[in-house]
Amino acid sequence: MNSTWDCIVVGAGAAGLSAGLVLGRARRRTLVVDAEGQSNRVAGGIGGLLGHDTRPPVDFYAAGRAELAAYPSVELRFGEVARGERNDDDFTLELADGSSETARRVLLATGMDYRYPTLPGIEERWGRSVFHCPFCHGWEHRDEPLAALDRGA
Repeated sequence: MNSTWDCIVVGAGAAGLSAGLVLGRARRRTLVVDAEGQSNRVAGGIGGLLGHDTRPPVDFYAAGRAELAAYPSVELRFGEVARGERNDDDFTLELADGSSETARRVLLATGMDYRYPTLPGIEERWGRSVFHCPFCHGWEHRDEPLAALDRGA
């Protein structure tokens, strides 16, 4: 069997899982690497995503992983990509566990990394009463006091 993937998708949030799904439907040999670091995983529900409004992110990602399982050309692997390099006709990615994989194409779908400020009380409230976006989470907290933090220039 060919050891070169058609594509390695780095990231398994909404974009990475969707890419894996489309590539699987196209019968492309695809590896999706999931570091389980989705930025909204601590939120109580997804806001504003048609068909999934208020759905818990953990359920959304589990459903996406289950959909990928229907395509034998797609493999989902939990882990992190530590580094990568371009070769003549392909890419080699080294995973944090020391293994390496080769692909013709690499799709980076690492998503957003919402970094909250270092302030007392923020970490334990993140995703519960402190949020990165009033559009995503505003409905659930409508008519409640709202504060916005500006980090300045």
